[in-house]
Amino acid sequence: MTRALSEYEDWPSGPVHLCIGEFDGVHLGHQAALAELRRGADADGGTALAMTFDPIPVEYFEPEVRSALTGLDERIRLLLAAGAGAVTVMRFDDDFSHQLPDEFVGHIVDACDLRRIIVGPDFRFGYERQGDVRSLVDIGARRGFAVDVVETVQLDQRIVSASLIRNALLAGDVGDAARLLGRPFTIAGRAAVRRRSHGDGHPALEIDLPVDRLLPRDGVYAVWAASSAGRRLPALAELRLWTTPGGPSERHLEVRALEGELPPHGSTVEITFARHLRDDMRFASLYDHSTRTARDISDARAALGA
Repeated sequence: MTRALSEYEDWPSGPVHLCIGEFDGVHLGHQAALAELRRGADADGGTALAMTFDPIPVEYFEPEVRSALTGLDERIRLLLAAGAGAVTVMRFDDDFSHQLPDEFVGHIVDACDLRRIIVGPDFRFGYERQGDVRSLVDIGARRGFAVDVVETVQLDQRIVSASLIRNALLAGDVGDAARLLGRPFTIAGRAAVRRRSHGDGHPALEIDLPVDRLLPRDGVYAVWAASSAGRRLPALAELRLWTTPGGPSERHLEVRALEGELPPHGSTVEITFARHLRDDMRFASLYDHSTRTARDISDARAALGA
């Protein structure tokens, strides 16, 4: 894998077919573009190179908003799995965002034997989004590379996009998000505080979540919990807002394994969301909470087939 941060060095030799995008989520639309990228590169005996950004532009321009569907390492892994032969990661900062369209493309042409660039129909680039598909085609005609525009992918008469997936997650619809992604939505965190069983026989584990990732709507979910050792456990997860006295309000994720042992403190745990069971609730008594939790565990087992 090739990664270049802020510069254009050590790019693959030989013909290069390049696909440019944020690739947040690496969803069905991205996967279709990468399949076309790989097909053309293989036919040309070249490298299928995907260019992405760190941070993605939406994170750069709105840093206070959790918006990323995937972290950088996960995004790279998914891009490679979807057909990219190499990935270059460009540091999206103030200098990068102020490049004019010709300047941006000129760096690419100087860095490799560029044969083709693949983009989506709404592709914009350069300072203040001055460049579009038409201007990229014009630059390609001058600089000697082709430009192909991949059509959008539709699912249930909706154009698949990262925004659509974000809206599904914010509504708690992890099933719809999974259909648009082409895989279940997952998030990795660190196993932190281990809590005693609340009388249901299932000890709970608090997961420290990444600060930059978009999270589903607060509520209770049937999930799979996988440790770095690779074992995948059926689990019940509760995502909610906690407020500590005198401290800030934070989103917390508590996971209870329905069978097997929870991962040890400090280990990385990947949570795969299978189904939204209910929204966050407040209970009048411990008995009401325990009764509802027992029902949640039964519903989670049914959803996971565990």
